[in-house]
Amino acid sequence: SQLFLFLIYYRKGQSLAGALPAGKVCTTALFSSLILLVFFPDMHGLSVQLLVFADLIFLLLSFVSYILAYIGSQSKLRDIQTDL
Repeated sequence: SQLFLFLIYYRKGQSLAGALPAGKVCTTALFSSLILLVFFPDMHGLSVQLLVFADLIFLLLSFVSYILAYIGSQSKLRDIQTDL
């Protein structure tokens, strides 16, 4: 749905100025957990489930953050033409 919102606002000549902090934290958490899973392939099943659950929480928070950035009252959109 983020891609869908991006396409709608891009056609209107608007876009986000850059990555939001929530997206950066989410990416860091996801990469960290993937690195742990690669280096410790025999990790206990409960540990893997906790990592996946933590990633799910970060992904959901990031998702909500980007939705609010596009359509919230504190929209972080900028005009594409004025920034070139």
